[in-house]
Amino acid sequence: MKRLILWMLASMLAAGCGGPKKLRARLAAGEYDRVIEVAVTKIRHGAKKKGEYIRLLEEAYARATDRDLQEIRRLEKESDPAKWKEIYRLYARIMDRQDKVRPLLPLKVAGENRYARFDMTDYTPRLRQARDRMVEYTYRQARSLMERAGDDRGKYREAYGLLEEVVRMSPGYRDAEALMAEARRKGTVRVGVAVVNETNKPLPLSVTRILTDFTRLNGQVFWNRFEPARPGGAYDYNVWVRVTDVWVSPPREDKETVRRERQVNDKTGYVRDQRGQVVKDSTGRPVQQEKLRTVRATVHKYRRYREARMTALAEIRKAGGGTPKVHPLSGKGVFENIYLVVEGDERALDDELARYRKNRRLPFPSEAEMTARAAADLKTELDRLLAQTPFE
Repeated sequence: MKRLILWMLASMLAAGCGGPKKLRARLAAGEYDRVIEVAVTKIRHGAKKKGEYIRLLEEAYARATDRDLQEIRRLEKESDPAKWKEIYRLYARIMDRQDKVRPLLPLKVAGENRYARFDMTDYTPRLRQARDRMVEYTYRQARSLMERAGDDRGKYREAYGLLEEVVRMSPGYRDAEALMAEARRKGTVRVGVAVVNETNKPLPLSVTRILTDFTRLNGQVFWNRFEPARPGGAYDYNVWVRVTDVWVSPPREDKETVRRERQVNDKTGYVRDQRGQVVKDSTGRPVQQEKLRTVRATVHKYRRYREARMTALAEIRKAGGGTPKVHPLSGKGVFENIYLVVEGDERALDDELARYRKNRRLPFPSEAEMTARAAADLKTELDRLLAQTPFE
């Protein structure tokens, strides 16, 4: 099925590019690889005028290869090590082109009593040479950046990107991975976060743990590292989360009593024919006799509710001074437990009540637990603020 969908998409794409006449115009415009892509699709799927597509493929392939080789020769004459990346890209493109055409070979040119010619020179040694020289140049460029970086995090980050390319192209190259780790460390902004209680009442220990857990946030941002502030810790930025107020409502339980009734089909046995035999349906199953009856229930609906709210101010200050930036934060924690006590037939319940039928009575959370819920909600706001703040 997946192959069929891909075939249909490729056919639609090729059809949208027109026939040989339009492809000939693209060829004249120098869009060689586009012509190759369409012609390969047409030939593979047995399009009409296949011979014309073979000629177009042959010509576009030759022109594209010749163009890329000429560009490679020009770049090699410049003796600029920075050009090895482009040389590598050109060799890779030539070989990718070969991989597209090779499965179709041989291709016979109709009416010319010959096979289409495609240069399949193996450029693997030259590709590897270009890759090796590109990797060496990129590695030296990264080292040079790090040696000149000083306290410039931007240069370390740039070096990290270059080393990442080195490791991707040549795993295990020299000490590239160690240098990557160093560049990551020196390019990262360290942010220490402390929780300050300004509510004039003790906060549960869980609140501090919740507000300073940055496992998820550190996995989302790359060049910032958030952690609980430690005495004497060296941070590039300090953040104080000043908790200004915590309010927890008393437990509350409401009760509502309603009565419900509805008609239900009450199965009272099997339908029998005049001979007393059980009647069966077209599938061979016994037909049950149904009788409508009214069922009733008295429903006691209980709603147990408790709420907590927390407000705070996040003060962000760069190490060494500067004007702090202050942002208000708030969080809310809710406990709601709805359950039923039914007297009578539960089949009388309507859909609105039936969804609570399996609920059970739950104990009210403690004040500390409710405070923690509000803190978790406030932490979501804090994470969003820290993720959007440009720490530089």
